[in-house]
Amino acid sequence: MDGTAQLPDATSLDGELIVWEAGRLAFERLQQRSAGAARAADEWSAHFVAFDLLRLSGTGTTGWPHRRRRHALESVVFTPPG
Repeated sequence: MDGTAQLPDATSLDGELIVWEAGRLAFERLQQRSAGAARAADEWSAHFVAFDLLRLSGTGTTGWPHRRRRHALESVVFTPPG
């Protein structure tokens, strides 16, 4: 299942795609994915890391204190569907 299918409607996350290689972030691998995306994806899988919650079920959250946004982000990302 696609991870975004679990998000409430009208929810927006801020984050970044990352690739790990030899125990470190390898940003150059993401740049290489555009040329031969299918081959590169087989070699270096990318992962989305969410670090902020911008909107939750249509409500803007950027004015919330960081601790509240972080708690809401964790509840959305780490709560199993169901």
